[in-house]
Amino acid sequence: MRLAFVSPDVSSGPYATGIGNYTAAIASGLRARGHEVHLLSRAWHEDRVGTLDDGVHLHLIGPPRPRLPELFGPVGLTDLIVRGAWTEIAYRRHLARRLEELVAAGEVELIEAADAQAEAAFYRSRKHPQVPLVVRLHAPLSLGERFERNLPAVARGFVWVYERAFLLGASHLTAPTRHAASLIRSSMRLGARPIQVHPNPPSFESIGASEVDQPEPAHVLFVGRLGAAKGADLVVGAIPHVLERYPDATFTLAGGAHVDPRVDQTMRESLLSPLTPAQLASVTAPGYLSPEQVERCYRRASVVVLPSRFETFGYTCIEAMAHGKAIIGARQTATGELLGGGDSGLVIDNNEPGALGTAIVRLLEDDSLRSTLEANARARFSAVYARSVVLDACERFYRQALQDAK
Repeated sequence: MRLAFVSPDVSSGPYATGIGNYTAAIASGLRARGHEVHLLSRAWHEDRVGTLDDGVHLHLIGPPRPRLPELFGPVGLTDLIVRGAWTEIAYRRHLARRLEELVAAGEVELIEAADAQAEAAFYRSRKHPQVPLVVRLHAPLSLGERFERNLPAVARGFVWVYERAFLLGASHLTAPTRHAASLIRSSMRLGARPIQVHPNPPSFESIGASEVDQPEPAHVLFVGRLGAAKGADLVVGAIPHVLERYPDATFTLAGGAHVDPRVDQTMRESLLSPLTPAQLASVTAPGYLSPEQVERCYRRASVVVLPSRFETFGYTCIEAMAHGKAIIGARQTATGELLGGGDSGLVIDNNEPGALGTAIVRLLEDDSLRSTLEANARARFSAVYARSVVLDACERFYRQALQDAK
């Protein structure tokens, strides 16, 4: 097959996202299986076309996003908004033109793009009905704005209309979980349109049992952006509850709060401000970490907590499952689905810190329960979320989409 994937990033750089992780994993995985794969993304500095080490054709398309101003003020903010709007429109036009060139040259027979911000919306899919346009439902920006408000109300409404039109124009819709499909169908008013569900592929096949280090006693790990959507504040609120029962417990909050380092430190300090100096001594919040550093965090952890308020898949969850960790996840999000409803992790309501603290203490106290959940998590990962299993499902879907177009 000859495939093109459109992504806001390629899983590195200052604007890295979960969508970028997904796109990089599926692009390299399908290329390794012999398919021709093009990856189109936003340029960081300038336009570039080349081939990655794994054989994926990379197209970095400009103009790049404008740099953040040195000082935020009325003038700097207005300039950023104007330049940002211009570069977004220009990027979408250039992206659409590159896609049409690839289709016209016969180099691409199927296109997949993400729902968030509808970057490929300028591509005229109706002009090429023989080329399926698949939209992957990760999480529309307008849906995420319900949980972390960054845009004014008028802008949120415009983004919703823009993203919904893009989804309705797709030939096929896919989602990584049933939770994501149901939530996005409702929020974007997609009606009865079919949505194919198959998981996101991990970047690795498995984590061997011999590779897993012995965890540190009573070490609790949170991995994710330190914002309300991921429930970082719930973890901080649970820390005093845990320390009352386990004074020697330690906590790592692995992840940044903001892409701007100048803002990141201030936001992390604000997040941890409810804790006393004695409680802070048990907490490490290092900010952004490299994949290798996050890997070491997983190996140290005895319990992994993922109390997201908003999650349509959750790479951190399947990474923790692959490492055979005892996981606490939120029932109301996709994490509960990934954990099999509670068979492969402790599933709780994520509406208050006390419940999370109680769950952490329960796992630290009950060695038998923790061992059972660790074994079940590893087994579920191998059966459902292993790279080869997911790529098999992806290939079947893409072949069916091509057949539908014919």
